Amino acid sequence: MENSDWQGNYSDLENYAYDLYVNHFADESHWLIVYSTPDGYSSSDGFEDWYCEGMQGNDTDDVLTESVTNSFNDELQKNLTARTRYTVSSAISTSFDDLTPTVMKSKVNWTMLFTSIAILAFVCLHACLMIGINPKARKYAKAKPCSDAAQEKACEYCGYTYVVDTCTECPHCGAPIPPEDQPGARFT
Repeated sequence: MENSDWQGNYSDLENYAYDLYVNHFADESHWLIVYSTPDGYSSSDGFEDWYCEGMQGNDTDDVLTESVTNSFNDELQKNLTARTRYTVSSAISTSFDDLTPTVMKSKVNWTMLFTSIAILAFVCLHACLMIGINPKARKYAKAKPCSDAAQEKACEYCGYTYVVDTCTECPHCGAPIPPEDQPGARFT
């Protein structure tokens, strides 16, 4: 199209492309490329003050992601400025041909993946703590409460404190506990 088709009635080509899109397509599943040149331009005139705008429907967002459209725009810009090799139509066609093999390939958004894993780990940790799952609970699963009259004594060999009537050897150094301080000795 020519610049006069939109410059007198629209503030920029984007607004014109939007208007053109909604008047030509009844759904949100298209990608419209609008290319505009000066009025009466011919290739022999030399420099061309051209404009180009893409307008995509909402239903194309799953395929035409930001990275895909940025890649296409870069390629289209490069091809449109290479006028010795491409016409406008061949520049657009070549840009689509270059985009097509890669557009449907799966890509991993690593930032989103790591963020999701971190959030999931945070939620799981707090859920475990809230419902009472405690890693130290297994360590003390076989522990027995001491009576109120329990006595503590120091090991004769290492000085480590132990509770009388609870063990047969020092929990620290493994030395034998005197028989009178071993379990069951007070009841005989």
